[in-house]
Amino acid sequence: MFHKIYLAYVAMAFLISLLLILPFVLFSVFFGIYWGGKIMGRCVGVATLFWLFLIGVRHTNIDKHQHIEHHKSYIFIANHRSYFDAPLLVAAMWGVSFRVLAAAEFGRFPIWKTLYRYVTVMVDRTNEDNKAKSMRMMKLFLDKGISIFIFPEGKINQSQDYLLPFHSGAFRIAIETQTDIIPIVLSNSASILDIKKGLSSLRWGRTAAQFLKPISVQNYTSDDIQTLKKTCFEVLENHLKNRQSKNNSFYS
Repeated sequence: MFHKIYLAYVAMAFLISLLLILPFVLFSVFFGIYWGGKIMGRCVGVATLFWLFLIGVRHTNIDKHQHIEHHKSYIFIANHRSYFDAPLLVAAMWGVSFRVLAAAEFGRFPIWKTLYRYVTVMVDRTNEDNKAKSMRMMKLFLDKGISIFIFPEGKINQSQDYLLPFHSGAFRIAIETQTDIIPIVLSNSASILDIKKGLSSLRWGRTAAQFLKPISVQNYTSDDIQTLKKTCFEVLENHLKNRQSKNNSFYS
């Protein structure tokens, strides 16, 4: 009974957080994709942090300011084990101007369509023309100093493996634009919201995002995409293994 009350409270807190930023979101539309996206991204960040506070989720960033130079743009990548990675990602990236590479199908819902257009780069992986357009958009944002965040696994990992095989897109664009990659280890999102159990599993708790040392793409060419992908995979996998051994649990 208590958990049902908590879930109702979570929904109410989400609605309140959304309504608080709605006037600013609507206002930001008049400033275009670039400046409007910056304004809307900040609004989403404020609402997300407020919502997490209300529902009892306490988030910690580790080594974030040690590895990020704020005048530079990066390609950020991370492990992906829960739908809760979305708000966790927003909390982790607070203060960084960025866009998320997101599945196009989520942007088809009317309530999210405008929001998605301004804070993400939408991609339909079944459509080659759309994929090419998304690549051009990401390059444009990187040129303007806006970082890109990509889940290289392409979907939520429900297996017992630390990571699913990576797609090549993040590493191709990193080499083509000579943009360094920063891996992020997202922790505890699956214990907050278990994808196999659904929304009924949502609970309060602690999450963390550890920012790892930037991986330079200097001297990499288009022939080195697979090498770079393997390097990034191994860096993330090794950190996940270390967390599991220290915590005796699948801490991701």
